[in-house]
Amino acid sequence: MEISALELQTIMNKIVSKRTDIKTDGFSLDTCRTMVNLMDDSGNGKLGIGEFATLWKKVQRYLNIYKKNDLDNSGMMSTPEMRIAFNDAGRFLEQ
Repeated sequence: MEISALELQTIMNKIVSKRTDIKTDGFSLDTCRTMVNLMDDSGNGKLGIGEFATLWKKVQRYLNIYKKNDLDNSGMMSTPEMRIAFNDAGRFLEQ
């Protein structure tokens, strides 16, 4: 079983639409194509179950970082919150 970028978009948007702790317009098709391209080990333009599982773990990790660093619980990140979130994700920004 494999999913295309369009199917991934449908799945991801159903998931994030149920979350009240994040303000988002959802995942664009272009974003889902990029995620598929990054995770597609077989090169067939679709995600197999293992590839999707790896992607899902990454998405969960970043959602947890987001939730942890949205200090004012606004559902959006301010610049200082974003800097801390980047650091938590292992991406360091110079000042």
